[in-house]
Formats: sequence, C-alpha cells, structure tokens
Amino acid sequence: MARTRIETIINETGLASTKSVALKIELLPKLSLHAIYAIAAPLTQPFADTDVNPVLDRITIANHGYKKGLKGQFTTTGSLPGGISAATDYFIIRLDDNTIKVADSLANAEAGTAILINTTGSGTHTFTPAAFGGGMIGLSTSNNGINYVNLPSCQVSIDSAGNSMFNIVEPAYQFLKFTFTPSSGAVDLSVILNGYDSLGGKEGVGHVQ
Repeated sequence: MARTRIETIINETGLASTKSVALKIELLPKLSLHAIYAIAAPLTQPFADTDVNPVLDRITIANHGYKKGLKGQFTTTGSLPGGISAATDYFIIRLDDNTIKVADSLANAEAGTAILINTTGSGTHTFTPAAFGGGMIGLSTSNNGINYVNLPSCQVSIDSAGNSMFNIVEPAYQFLKFTFTPSSGAVDLSVILNGYDSLGGKEGVGHVQ
C-alpha cells in the first residue's frame, strides 16, 4: 500500500537570516516541497539613551519583535551611541523579546558577533528596519550530506508575496536541502513537505538538521 507523509518543515515569522533544512531521502520516489511566503513588516522602534548598555554592548527595546539578521539603520534626536554610525546598515542579534545586540554584517549576526558599544549617546534613538529587498529560496542535493550542489531549476527569487512548488520524481541522490537566503527585510515563510512512497515501503524522509 502506498503511503504519504505531510509535514511542515519550516514555519517562521519575520525571518531575516539564512534558514536551511536538510532531509535524507529513502524509499521515496516522489516528493514535493511547497513554499509559501509573505512580506513581513517589522516596526520602527525608538529607545532612550538609558536603554543602551555599553558594558554589555546591548540595547533594551521592550517587545521589539525583531529576529536574527534583520537589517536596518539607527537615527537619533541627539548623538548616537559610541560604535554606531549614521547612514550605516546594522544587523540584529536577538537576545530575547526585549534585548538585542547589533552586528556589522549578516554573517556576523548569524554568528552572534556583535559590535562594541562604548557610550550610550544622548537623546531618543530609533532603529528603522530596511524595506524588503528580496531573497532566494531553492533546493540543493548531496550524496554525503556534507557537500551540496544547487539544483538549477529549483532556485526562485522572491520579491513579493507568493508561493512556489518544487516537485522531485525519482531522485538520484540521498540528501535534499531547502534554503532561504535573504537580501534585506523579513518574510513569513512556511514550507510543507509532501512525500509519496508508491512502493509501499516505510516512510522515507528524515531530518538531517
């Protein structure tokens, strides 16, 4: 008897950093991945100079709603905290619902490497998230689960809300990876797996990471 497996492998709101999910494929000659995406709109958030902690290099913003990797810039009514410059892109490192650090690149934000903040500055400061600037979703494959190669026909550029379907029939590889790579801004992303075993074997998809 044939079996199907339906599973949501990604369900993220405000996603602004690279997201990958790898799957090991066994005894599953047919599968599809359905990616559904909407443009998120993180809010501009003001904070006081007293919310800046130059000892711990962190900023307190109550209920900021920001996720790791969100790009934006700082402005102020006075002087910016030492270590932060005007008209310069920074990337969020989310510590918790109310506290952030900032990095000078997406790679550093994803690694948790923050800039040093040496003064609180003065006045009311504001972090303004960058507008959505696009991103990429796509599939890559591997036979060892380490070295992945992009599937050229399964790479989609995102510039607005929508959805994409990736169908795989009789894959000639052992591992499949779905990846979202941002440019700027944030998305709400859901990815649903539907696997079909026409031979009636055991369910054949397992998460690798």
